[in-house]
Amino acid sequence: MKRLLSILLSLAIAFGLFVKVNAATTEKIDLKSAILIAKSSFEFNDKNLDFRYELTNYNNKSIWNLNWSSKNSNISIQVDANHGYVISMYSYDGNMKPWSKIPKFSKEKAREIAEAKIKKLVGEKFSEFIFVDNMETSLYSNTYDFRYVRKVNGIEYRDNFINISLERNTLKVINYAFEYDHYSLPGLQNVISLEKAKSIFDDKMGLELSYSIYYDYDKKERNIKLIYTPKNNVFPIDAFTGEIVKNNIIYANEKSMGGKGGDAQVLTPQEIKAIDENKNLISKEKVEEILSNKFGLTGEFKNEYLSLSYDMYTNRYVWSVGYSKNADDKLKYYYLSASIDAVTGEILYYSKGYPYIEEKDKTPKYSKEECRKIAEDFIKSMQPDRFNQTKYKENIEYNGTNQYYFSYVRIHQNVSVLNQGFNLGVNPYDGQIISYSMNWSDVIFPSIEGVISKDKALEILFSKNPFGLNYVRYYDYSKMVSYSTKLVYTFKSSSFNIDAKTGDMLDYNGKIVIENKKVTFTDIKNSPYNNDINILTDIGIIDDKTDKFNPNQMIKQKDFIKYLVRTLEPVYVIYTEDASKEYDNYYQIAIQKGIITEKEKNPNSNVTRQDAAKWIIKAMGGGFVAELSNLYTLNFKDAKLISKNYKGYIAIANELKIITPVKGFFQPKQPITKGEAARILVNYLKVEK
Repeated sequence: MKRLLSILLSLAIAFGLFVKVNAATTEKIDLKSAILIAKSSFEFNDKNLDFRYELTNYNNKSIWNLNWSSKNSNISIQVDANHGYVISMYSYDGNMKPWSKIPKFSKEKAREIAEAKIKKLVGEKFSEFIFVDNMETSLYSNTYDFRYVRKVNGIEYRDNFINISLERNTLKVINYAFEYDHYSLPGLQNVISLEKAKSIFDDKMGLELSYSIYYDYDKKERNIKLIYTPKNNVFPIDAFTGEIVKNNIIYANEKSMGGKGGDAQVLTPQEIKAIDENKNLISKEKVEEILSNKFGLTGEFKNEYLSLSYDMYTNRYVWSVGYSKNADDKLKYYYLSASIDAVTGEILYYSKGYPYIEEKDKTPKYSKEECRKIAEDFIKSMQPDRFNQTKYKENIEYNGTNQYYFSYVRIHQNVSVLNQGFNLGVNPYDGQIISYSMNWSDVIFPSIEGVISKDKALEILFSKNPFGLNYVRYYDYSKMVSYSTKLVYTFKSSSFNIDAKTGDMLDYNGKIVIENKKVTFTDIKNSPYNNDINILTDIGIIDDKTDKFNPNQMIKQKDFIKYLVRTLEPVYVIYTEDASKEYDNYYQIAIQKGIITEKEKNPNSNVTRQDAAKWIIKAMGGGFVAELSNLYTLNFKDAKLISKNYKGYIAIANELKIITPVKGFFQPKQPITKGEAARILVNYLKVEK
């Protein structure tokens, strides 16, 4: 029961659930004062708006929740009832007109206004915050978003922050959040050294060499890599005691996450029949026979679902089934679900549910060690050979008395295989297996020769994922009291996997982690296209990785197509380890959208003014109209130089002021520079469709 309460409480904290309190309680800020604070902080017309309020308590913090609403608009403001600060504001206007893709104001101007507003709202406390430049602006967002994190004693406290969003064309604040703990934070006296903290991480969590199986969706094949990955889940380390702070998980180790499957593609009855005729798949009746023999499935259970699917990750067909039954008193519910290899009949996953029994009403019959033996005997009865290729994995996580969980990790060449092996749950009251999963792929593992050392991997980890002092919020679930703040050693990000052969940091898909650094161009200040380039950079169209944009250089077709595709909706932003493949992906989208043909593809060629006109009008969906060339008359001085194939596109681009003539000449075959391309793309995005 304690565990259930802990889960519910953690959810309440995570999702900001509040406890309603009696509005008559004495607060430093009364309702009238809260309303005046709210209305003086944010300007809005409250005419014809319904007003509602309530006083709530969250973590011993009293909060006035004020709301003004109508059918098409809403503004909600929260005021700290003890300190008088506005702690959040959210507004919605259903009558707002569609926003322009090109903002009226720059991001720099918006930040200036945002910081002036914050200073008005929080006063001198703003000096405790630093700007965090990681809030990207999307082409299809109507806001500029800024984030500030509190820094105390030179140390970041990421749980204390200010978020603010301004509408791009009016610079009106539409969202705001201020999270601040008013109590004093731990000082820096008597903290353990950085080297000591690193040593504790290595000893208590650390890295180990493992195989990891990824699925490459581009190549449609499995990819096996040798990586260094944490031995257990990664937690912060108390900066004073060196103890692990278990309630603040920052990285879920894949070995503790149970069996990992790929995207299961469910098959139709007709497809199942076709496969049945070509593969020796076991029948539904055989599935029930297996479950009856191993887990006691009886005729009392009603079949709830049955499906056959193909798992790309493990390269197998799988039967997934579910059964349920009600007990005699109709109040107790049982269920059984399972996944079975449709060819071999091997049980891949099993879970059993039954009416909950209060722990206080029963005494466990089996100890943890006895439950472990039950688990191991069960695996041996199912997969004796594979069990001999595993090792028991002791996790840091808590095992409650209601059930015990055991993990056995697959080993190959004395190296762990992530997400491969067995996971079981055993009921200590009756010794029954309540959950079981096996994940075991037939793959060829790469040689372990040529891998970097563990010490080198640790050096890379600490270098690429900064490790140091941070303040974090901490909640002691065992004491059920308000959260506090701890000073801990922790990592900056959740990237921990390292390619054991190249030393590259990898993400969850086995791809190299790409640092998303914002680049400031140093060569555009005196360019007439400076503003256009900055606009496209702000909204994520231009993402060049060097500090030189070269505005006077002729733009290559591959870059123009990339920028153009990134203006489309839905947003197409492609990240790959290989730059050439990135361009291939943008071309693929452009060809699919009918913007460019395979025959026209010439990545390193220059782009002419007529090319730009054609591809942009096609991107706008106007290609079919532009092809009706006889509808158009061109009055340019060099109109005779424009071929019939481009006539309609150029006429439309000129009429929409996307590409206009120069002193009466269109210059259709004149190559355009990168700066000119930026101006053309901005003009295109200004067009109201």
